Amino acid sequence: MAEDIHLLLHDHLGLTSPAFVMGHDLGGQLATAYAFRYPDDTRAMGYGEAPLPGTEVHDRMKNDPTLFHFSFHKVFDLPEALTAGREHWYLQHFYDKLGYKPTAVDTEHFARAYREPGAMRAGFDLYRAFDQDAADTRAAIEDNGKLKMPCLGLYGQMSLFSAVTEEMGLEVAEDVTAESVPESGHWIAEENPEALVEIVTRFDRTKFGAK
Repeated sequence: MAEDIHLLLHDHLGLTSPAFVMGHDLGGQLATAYAFRYPDDTRAMGYGEAPLPGTEVHDRMKNDPTLFHFSFHKVFDLPEALTAGREHWYLQHFYDKLGYKPTAVDTEHFARAYREPGAMRAGFDLYRAFDQDAADTRAAIEDNGKLKMPCLGLYGQMSLFSAVTEEMGLEVAEDVTAESVPESGHWIAEENPEALVEIVTRFDRTKFGAK
C-alpha cells in the first residue's frame, strides 16, 4: 500500500518534493510504513488513533477487550460471514463506542462502501497483515534506525490513545510531537475537523516555516 501511494504521488501526480504523509487509525500504520520505505521522499509523518504494529504499545493493547476486533478480524472467513448484510450495524457499534460525537460520522456513507463485493474482506485483511507489519517495522529499525523526519502523533481528547500516542511514536521515531484534538474521541477528522486542521498547519509552520 505504501508503494501504491508513492507511485500515485510521484509517478501519477508528478510530485517532485518530499511529502507530509499523514494517516488516521490504520492509515497511520500506512504512513509509518511509507516513511520507513521512502524516507527521502517524506518530509514529515503523521499518525494516530491506532497502535502501531512492531511497538510495545501495540503488543500491550492488542488484547484489550475494547479492541476485541483486532483478534476477531484476523480469523479467516468468519468475520465476513457474520457481518454480511449487517455492515451498518457493525460499523455503528464502533462509532458509538469510540466516538465523543458519534453522530458526526455518516455511518450509511461508509456502510454503503463496505457493502461492495470484497470490501469487508479487504478491511479485515489489513488486520491479518499485522504480524508481517510488525516484523517489517522491527526490521526497518534494526537496519536503519528510527525515523528521522518530524512526526506528529494525534489523539482525540476523549480517546483511549491519549496516554500512549507519544510513547508509541518514540518507539519508531526520534522527533515526535503529540497533540490532543479537543472535543473528539477516535474519529478526530469528523468530530472536530477545524481543530485538526489548525494543529496540522501549526505543526507544519513550526517545523518548516510553512505559511
